[in-house]
Amino acid sequence: MNPQDNQDPNATIEPQPTPTTQPQPAQVDPTSSVTQPVEPSPTQPQPQPAAAAPTARRETIALVALIMAIFSVFLPILPLATIIVAIVALVKINKNQSGGKGMAIAALFIAIAAILVQMVLFVIVVQTAAIDIQSRAQDTQQSSNNSSQNTSSSSQANPIDNSGASVTLRKDLLKAIYIKEVASGRTGSIAVVSVTKLPKQGTTFVEQWVVEIGGVETTYTIRITPTSDGGSDYVVTEKT
Repeated sequence: MNPQDNQDPNATIEPQPTPTTQPQPAQVDPTSSVTQPVEPSPTQPQPQPAAAAPTARRETIALVALIMAIFSVFLPILPLATIIVAIVALVKINKNQSGGKGMAIAALFIAIAAILVQMVLFVIVVQTAAIDIQSRAQDTQQSSNNSSQNTSSSSQANPIDNSGASVTLRKDLLKAIYIKEVASGRTGSIAVVSVTKLPKQGTTFVEQWVVEIGGVETTYTIRITPTSDGGSDYVVTEKT
């Protein structure tokens, strides 16, 4: 017999509630190294990326100072100008809170180092020039001394050069002396031993010559008087 046949046809049938299924939390295996991602709630606010910090504007004058500092190593006057430009750049950077401070400081140090190097080079050049001038002065003085010594040696080697007579007149005087020597019986080659200038007598020049012939020395007094026609009259006298 069917159970439905025993039910009252007039009875009201109430609907049965439908069972709901509750969501189960994700099971995490403690032995597993993989973490299951958890989806954020739709109502949870998403983190926003941090805003980038504004970049400070670089002062152009700092770059100019650095370029000037590089060239100041080779140019003598440029380091001073570079120091001024670098200081101006640092003042503007501190005032405007802009970039380029590192370049300005580097330019300042390079310029100062360039000044020190140029000062050392200047001292070296000056000392080298002073040594060169002193060496040249010593060479000139040495040459002058050598010339004086050569002149003295030449005078000693050629005593006749001490005479005030001209070269032609000297030859005539030697001939006159040689004739007197031969007349006195002394023959051979004649050599002038010394020539001494004596005090002038009026317009007459007086000299004393010592000559040697055959190992015998003889002293002569020579008087030379200039003439109106540009010549000279002379007298050779043997000193007894």
